Amino acid sequence: MARKMSIKSIIGSETRFEGIINTDETTRIDGEFKGTVNANGMLIIGETGKIFGDIFARDVMVAGEIKGNIQSKGKTDVAGTGRIYGDLVTRSLMIDENAVFQGQCAMNVKSDEDDYDIIE
Repeated sequence: MARKMSIKSIIGSETRFEGIINTDETTRIDGEFKGTVNANGMLIIGETGKIFGDIFARDVMVAGEIKGNIQSKGKTDVAGTGRIYGDLVTRSLMIDENAVFQGQCAMNVKSDEDDYDIIE
């Protein structure tokens, strides 16, 4: 059964900013962000979304572009429009046809309570 998703925060396609995002809820980014994202919930990067920085999240869905490293405690889904330029640590990975992933991937089988692993 599919999990019902309720997006609590949306960063619009015309928004650009820098800094640190700390969130416990599902967050969608359709604009441009430079910095670090710490998401205890799901992080969604829409088709127009661009992130320049590192992501630490429970689950990540990528339809836009990420230039930075991703550490996901759960699953990472990359849509056909998604582009990842950086390293990835995740428990589960799904990459659609036509997606771009340039980097290293380490499959993490630790529990959700464990700390993130770092690719060095």
